[in-house]
Amino acid sequence: MSMIVNSRKEEFGIMRALGKSRAFIIKNLFFETLIMSLSAYVFALVLSLSILASLPHIEMLQGYVNGTLSLTTALYVLASTIFMALLGSLIPAWIASKTDPILLINQGCS
Repeated sequence: MSMIVNSRKEEFGIMRALGKSRAFIIKNLFFETLIMSLSAYVFALVLSLSILASLPHIEMLQGYVNGTLSLTTALYVLASTIFMALLGSLIPAWIASKTDPILLINQGCS
């Protein structure tokens, strides 16, 4: 997420130059990050559950691998995913929102 924020500095500079507030930029990025991290979590959860469901049917692994996913583990992973994604995007966005818009536009062009 930090790389996405850094690649969009020019966009943030243009929005600030047009009069958008720092809070507006951070709020938009917060919701974008939340949607992307929840989508990634749901995709990973479905993939993990489908792999865990197929493990008992693989002959080579019978007796060696028992895969289960508890609700507690799933919720812990969800909380960790959202926290790390938000932390990784909001800190650079906050720093970028404090920077002069002209500097952000110049950094994006180079």
